[in-house]
Amino acid sequence: MLISDPVHPDEILYRRVPLVNTAHGEILPTAFAPSKADVTGLSLTRAKYHSYQFAANRRIATTDTYVVSLLAQQLIDRGLSIKPSPLLADLNKGLPACPGHCEIPEIRYDNKDNTLELQAKLLDIVIDKWGPLPKVPLPV
Repeated sequence: MLISDPVHPDEILYRRVPLVNTAHGEILPTAFAPSKADVTGLSLTRAKYHSYQFAANRRIATTDTYVVSLLAQQLIDRGLSIKPSPLLADLNKGLPACPGHCEIPEIRYDNKDNTLELQAKLLDIVIDKWGPLPKVPLPV
């Protein structure tokens, strides 16, 4: 079992953005829409534990991706919480462990339609963006 410390307000967090959530290199608000996998919260990766390249490549992707960074405090200032949610390696899917995985529980797949305005506001607090980044297999 992986154990993670609480997310500190001064931490940088990464969000992987598939190309479908971009237009001409610009990130769209849908970058912060939860996917079917975001049952307990919108997935992010902590820079404290991982690089933006890791965040881009941990999931199995069929296209290149972008990665954006956010400051935890700016999420907290918008009334959102950030819950550490470390992931074990999934050998069946070829995914490495992710001790720096965390989630925003207020944005989940089951309430995605109720968080559209919030998703757009998160776009306003993006600190940096990398990409498009080619898919590079990570060691498991």
